[in-house]
Amino acid sequence: RQAAAQSAWPPLRIAQWRRVQAEHRMRLADDRTRPQLDVALSYSTNALEYYPYEAATEALKGRNPDWSVGITLEVPLGGDPRAKAQQRAQALRLQQADLEIRSVQQALASDLYSRVAQLDATRAELAQLRADRDARRGLLAADEAQYATGTAPLNRLLRRQADVLDAELKLADGVARAELARISLQLADGTLLAEHRVEIEEW
Repeated sequence: RQAAAQSAWPPLRIAQWRRVQAEHRMRLADDRTRPQLDVALSYSTNALEYYPYEAATEALKGRNPDWSVGITLEVPLGGDPRAKAQQRAQALRLQQADLEIRSVQQALASDLYSRVAQLDATRAELAQLRADRDARRGLLAADEAQYATGTAPLNRLLRRQADVLDAELKLADGVARAELARISLQLADGTLLAEHRVEIEEW
């Protein structure tokens, strides 16, 4: 459940995306500390005539080609202090991104644990409320039978009916709280929309 929640939890996906960005910046900073090699190639044709149009026509025939190749190698003497400073800064940002991911994962795990515990507690309470309701119904049935034979007073019968009604109301409240706890857990682990077949297209 936690793995599924992590894959769908927006704060964690944002933190992971920030780490990807930090990795790209780190690679760029590493490249700036390395020697740079540039290669430039060029090709052209030329012609010499009295008129520009004739010169252009002859040049396009490629009879006088001109090639050139240029190679530039840059090696900073003693290293590039600015590039090294950027490299250290990006390394710190990458560490910060890792810490943010772990923090979000721990927060999610703690949130899931508390919501699972809340759901278990409401379900246990719900079982007790059902048992109490059933017991009160049994007492009411017994008093109704005794009242029918004239061996139970009316006030006791009315009290039993009130007790059953109170137990029914408490049970209804418990059912509502258990359902809210279940929805809260589904909202945390990312299964709420999937259960109801709700799909959101990504832009």
